[in-house]
Amino acid sequence: MDPELSLLTITVSTHNPFAPIQVTVAPSIERPVCSFYLKTGVCRYNERCHRTHNKPDITNTLLAVNMYSNFEMQYGLDDEYDFDIGLEFEDSERYENFKDFYYDVLPEFQRFGRIIMFKVCSNSEIHLRGNVYVQYETDYQAMQAYKALNTRYYAGRMVQCQFVNIPSWSAAIC
Repeated sequence: MDPELSLLTITVSTHNPFAPIQVTVAPSIERPVCSFYLKTGVCRYNERCHRTHNKPDITNTLLAVNMYSNFEMQYGLDDEYDFDIGLEFEDSERYENFKDFYYDVLPEFQRFGRIIMFKVCSNSEIHLRGNVYVQYETDYQAMQAYKALNTRYYAGRMVQCQFVNIPSWSAAIC
């Protein structure tokens, strides 16, 4: 065998290099907690927010995103800058619409347990508009409601539920 060829076979590696013994990890940058998400369980920037959204696994409070809708909110979804549609309807009509919704959905939520708090947002901000918050007595009751109601349809739209932690209802209400 040629001596130069034998040197070549010795120096050629047939496996990947070994990992370094000491691994340096870049320090992770801790982002501050989003104060608005902390109060309401939603944020106007959603996934684009530069702050941390600590999403709980299971809590006793369930959020049905954009579940409530009335004629004024529906027109606002078409054109977010057209707020004059509210002038076309009386307060009594808005109230009757809300009562219909309330008496329609509350018994459905009550099937799963005792409700501590039931809040409906009629806010004009898109991330809050029509959100329904239901606080149950226990996490188990909220989980049962989540399993039964998530991805069901109400008023022609899919109900999207998520668990939220609302530490103070007075701070969440604007």
